This record gives sequence, structure tokens and C-alpha cells, in this order.
Amino acid sequence: MARHTLSSWWTFSRIATKSFDDREYDAYRLCYRHQQPYLSKKQRETCYTRLDLMRAVIHGLKMSIKECKRLFKYRRWNCTTFANGPHVFGKMELSGHRESAFLQALTTASVVHTVHKRCYSGKIKNCNCGSGGNSDAIRKRFVTSSFKWSGCRDELAFGEKFARDFIDDENEVGPKSGLDLMRMRNNAAGRRAVRKSLRLNCTCYGASGSCTVRTCWNSTAEFSEIAEFLMSKYNSAKHVYIDTNNLISHYHTSLSRIKRNKKPKPFKLSMIDRKLKRPAKDDLVYVDFSPDYCQTNHELGRQEYKHI
Repeated sequence: MARHTLSSWWTFSRIATKSFDDREYDAYRLCYRHQQPYLSKKQRETCYTRLDLMRAVIHGLKMSIKECKRLFKYRRWNCTTFANGPHVFGKMELSGHRESAFLQALTTASVVHTVHKRCYSGKIKNCNCGSGGNSDAIRKRFVTSSFKWSGCRDELAFGEKFARDFIDDENEVGPKSGLDLMRMRNNAAGRRAVRKSLRLNCTCYGASGSCTVRTCWNSTAEFSEIAEFLMSKYNSAKHVYIDTNNLISHYHTSLSRIKRNKKPKPFKLSMIDRKLKRPAKDDLVYVDFSPDYCQTNHELGRQEYKHI
């Protein structure tokens, strides 16, 4: 049986690329027969109980693969996917490369974006609305006349929470390795990318275009625009290392955090070059240099593409 990792949920993309129809899959086929070896216990429970959300996950992955292949079409690594085996993106899923960082952020963003859109259209039931957030600041800045607010106070909060709970799938003591910490860091950057794309839309009502009343709502940018933003973050991704030099002091700090019911952090990500500015919250981070994805074949006397 395949070992579950924080990127194992990507196997849902195999369904996403086969003309998935919402009506064709029930919870048993989707969550057990196809995915059982690759999901954690918590993810399987979510899959069984919220099939509407899992359909959003599948459609989000379909979007993310499409955008990844578009953006990397003319690069040495062109977002290669594999039809068989536990890893859709091959060894890339288990690496700490810059490309892995992009995939982590992009796929997370796709889930937030799709859940948000489907909640708003009514395809997902019981989408609890969050409170406040950045959307409050947007409204205070732009909505000054009489207006009617359409939708929740923060329509994006439900999608963000679902993506964090389902994808990060943290256990009681937090990430198990430095690579897990890298994934969670990039997942958070993906969620932030969607929130950063929020826009306020308003429609005016009134005689002779007076706009005495406005109906306003928040909407996210098209996913292709979010993907391009994350591509810019890929190009400027920060090289970090898994810092365990102070593991003993971190361990004692962790014990005190456990007493306060906080998750311990036995390691952290630090900049390779300490003179450089620390990564911002929406920056992508990676721990390993990428290979050149091209090797010389001495028998053929030419360079050939190497899958990873």
C-alpha cells in the first residue's frame, strides 16, 4: 500500500483528467475504491461525508494541471504527469525543488478558488460564512453610498478553511519533517494568492444613472491570473534550509508549548543566505536545487529530456 504524504491527494487529478461528470461518482467509488491508499484517515472521512466538496477538489486539480502545463510548456520541466503509480507528478511530489513549491501553492489555490465559486453558485451546501477579514476593509474603502451587500461577509473564508484542513492535514504535533513544513508554507502562500485577488464588484441602481443604491459583492480573479501570479512567485522563490541546529532548545520550547496546548516546532526553515530578507508570507520557498532536467546521452551523442 502506498504511503500517505501531504501531496497524496493529488491522485484525484487522475479522475479530473478523464472527463469527470458529477453524476457518475458516488462516495464509495470516489473515496474508497480509487483513493483509499493515498488519503489519510481524516481526508477519507471528509471524502465520505462531503462529496460536494470532493467534486470541487477534482475540478480544482483539473484547472491547476491545465495552468501548470500552459505556464511550463516551453521549459525543460513541462509539468510532466504520469497516468500510473501513486505519484501523479512523479518524484517531484517527494522533492523539495522549486517546481514542487509551485505545484503545492498552485493546487492549494485551485481548491480555494473552486470551492469559493461553487459555494457562491449554490453547488456546495452549508458553506458557512466567515467574519470580517480583508473584505471588510475593501467595503469600507469603496462602498460609501447606500448599498446592498450580496453574499457573505467573507465568502472566501470557507474555501480557505477547507483547503487548510483537508490539504495540510496536520496531526497533533504539526509537520513531521522539514519537507512537510515547506509544503505547508507553500500551501499557505497558495491560499493567500487567492485572497489577494479578491475584487469588489458593484452594480448601480437609480434614475438617470444617479447610483443612489449599489449592490456589491466580492469575487476572485480568473484562476489563470492567479496561476500567473504564482508563476512570478516561482521565478523569485526563496532558497531555504531545514534548520535543526538548535534542535535541543527547540525541543524544550516544544514541551512548554505542549503544556499551553500549542503545537511544537522542532525545526524551522531559514534562509541559505542570512543577509537576504526573510521570505514574505506570499513567497514560495524550496529546500533543494532543481536538476537541469536534461542529460547528455553519450551513446546517441545528444542531450535528451529526463523525466523526474
